[in-house]
Order: sequence, then structure tokens, then C-alpha cells
Amino acid sequence: MLSALIHPRIGRLTLPASVQLWLLYGLFFVAGVAQAAIVPLLPRLSVRFDLSASQTALLLALPGLATLAVSVPSGLAADRLGARRVTLGAGALLCLSCLAQAAPSLPALLLGRIVFGVAFGVVWTTG
Repeated sequence: MLSALIHPRIGRLTLPASVQLWLLYGLFFVAGVAQAAIVPLLPRLSVRFDLSASQTALLLALPGLATLAVSVPSGLAADRLGARRVTLGAGALLCLSCLAQAAPSLPALLLGRIVFGVAFGVVWTTG
């Protein structure tokens, strides 16, 4: 069955367009859930890391700022490298950034939020 999905000329796995579309929808859904998942955790994170109100707001805003900064360059990268390749790379980066946000340290959380914003911006631009 898997051999039926391998493209004869290019020799790589190709899924039907409807399956690819649903996988892309799934990536958007997971990215949106991961973006909003920190909101109920903010009071606890604020206490744990002794953050002020403005620092907590910055923690929430970091992905948005990174998304804003990466949108145009990711569109150019998609034109140059192909939207599929860039979107798949951003999906992998999204997974890694979520793992970094789960680490019990403030620097890892901040780095994870920034990398999440970069991956989120690339997914939304190229997807």
C-alpha cells in the first residue's frame, strides 16, 4: 500500500491533496492551541519566576512580535525553497519550541516562546 503512494518520477512519498490539506489544517489547529495554552498558566508562571505584570505581558506577547518579524522573510524563503519544504521545517521547529517551553527555567521558556513565534509566523505565512 505504501508503494502506491510513492511518486514514480520523483521517487518520494506523495499523499493525495485532500490528505495534505487535512494535515495542514491539523498543523494550524495544533499551532493555535499551543499559542493559547500559556494563557491559563500565566498567573502560576508569574509567581514561580517572580515576574512583574509587564514581564508577564511580554511573555505573552513574544510570539506575536516574532511572528511579525518573520512573516516577510518566510514568504521570501517559501518562494525560493518551496512552501511545502518551509512549512514542514516550521512544523518541526514548532514541536521543538513547545518542548523548550516545558522546561522548568525562565530562559528556556523565553527562548521557546520566541522560537514558537518564529515557527508560528512561518506556518501561517507559508501554509
